[in-house]
Amino acid sequence: MRRFSMEHYRKFFNPHSIAIIGASEKTGPGSYNLMENLIKEGCTARLYPVNIRAGEVLGHKAYTSVVDLPESVDLAVITVPRTAVPPALRDCVRKGIPSVVIITQGFADADEEGRRMQEEMLEIIRGSDTRVIGPNSIGVANAFDNFHTSFQPFDLFQKENAMICQSGMFILASADFTNGLGLGVDIGNAADVGFSELLPCLARDSRIKVINLHMEGLTHGREFMEAASKITPSKPVVVYKSGRSTEGAKAAASHSASLAGADKVIHAAFKKAGVIRAENLEEMNDLNKAFLTYPQLNGKRFAVITLSGGGGIAVIDALAQYKMELATPGPETMAALQAMNPPWLRAGNPVDTWMASLKNGLAKTSVEILHLLLHDKQVDGVIVLLNAYKATGFTVLGEMIDGIVHEAGKFREKPVVLWAFGANRDEVIERAEQSGLVAGFTGPERAARALAGLYGYHQKAKSRNIAGA
Repeated sequence: MRRFSMEHYRKFFNPHSIAIIGASEKTGPGSYNLMENLIKEGCTARLYPVNIRAGEVLGHKAYTSVVDLPESVDLAVITVPRTAVPPALRDCVRKGIPSVVIITQGFADADEEGRRMQEEMLEIIRGSDTRVIGPNSIGVANAFDNFHTSFQPFDLFQKENAMICQSGMFILASADFTNGLGLGVDIGNAADVGFSELLPCLARDSRIKVINLHMEGLTHGREFMEAASKITPSKPVVVYKSGRSTEGAKAAASHSASLAGADKVIHAAFKKAGVIRAENLEEMNDLNKAFLTYPQLNGKRFAVITLSGGGGIAVIDALAQYKMELATPGPETMAALQAMNPPWLRAGNPVDTWMASLKNGLAKTSVEILHLLLHDKQVDGVIVLLNAYKATGFTVLGEMIDGIVHEAGKFREKPVVLWAFGANRDEVIERAEQSGLVAGFTGPERAARALAGLYGYHQKAKSRNIAGA
């Protein structure tokens, strides 16, 4: 069997021709018809339905076997019942099809007969150029070219990141789990293509800035370590490892035939390879948001701008919890801040904007203070608390956000972060993040944790010699 090449990678994610083996004639809601999805979504690849009964499927000539196709297609997607999968795969090898997705489940994730058939599939492709994603997989998603092989329609929110997962939900709901998605692969049972094969290709893909993994188990630890160790100094690799509990490990074995392994051992392997472990899905989302928004973080000293004394204290506690620091602005900055306050209100960090806002307005005051802090060499970044109450009115909030974004664009090495709260918080965060210059979070702990991950990567993982660790 040939190695998994960039040509295989291209044909999985951007095929010029596709055979759909087991193409269905059923259409409409609840039909889960892959070919219907591809047509509706404007897929530009040549489509060849394979169906032993139909002469035509959705206006396309149908073939009884891939062997009869007029060309050797880039990609075949197999959706037939499990007993028909090995013969269909054998035909793909005969036709010289290099990339195959097997959606059908019921193999090593099921019973003894399923495990036997999965081994048979590996024998079928042995010595050939055919590589397989799956079985038990929804296949691939490519938001850059609006293409996916899922039988279930879903929304693609394009970001410069990727996901290799063992459950299709991490692709289908990527807006929640990784803040959007550029490329996704559900490796399913990973009978053939797995983490170690895909990682080097994603590392070479210039569109991808962050690589995410959802991992139920790790069966080829040495190969994974070698691949990840070469990548992490140039691109962050974030992993969410499930199946940590005894019950979760048993569920993983039945879901994707994964051997969960000792969690402590896997955790140590991640650390040695420079892989960043997300303890939960919120953290995975927040880390993606931080890595995709901020190109650099040179220090961990943060200033805080707030209308609320209590909110400022909450941020201080969160920074301390994640070993980040409260900045001490220089004397010139402090003097300028003091000049905005009445004599009886001493300027400090967090910077209380209330009295100055009463005089000059919330938006103007907040942006002016942000300008002062970003110019200060003692400040590595700024967290802005934004009271997104409905009563405040979005006109005022919008003016403030636009000003914050404008200032943030001048200092790309100093992250400007929002903690937004109130009924309009989601609208506020969305408006800020449209710029690609500011990230918004719904709590101080989430903001501080994401910044700590950003700092740790740029100051440790990115510059370390993994091989010598």
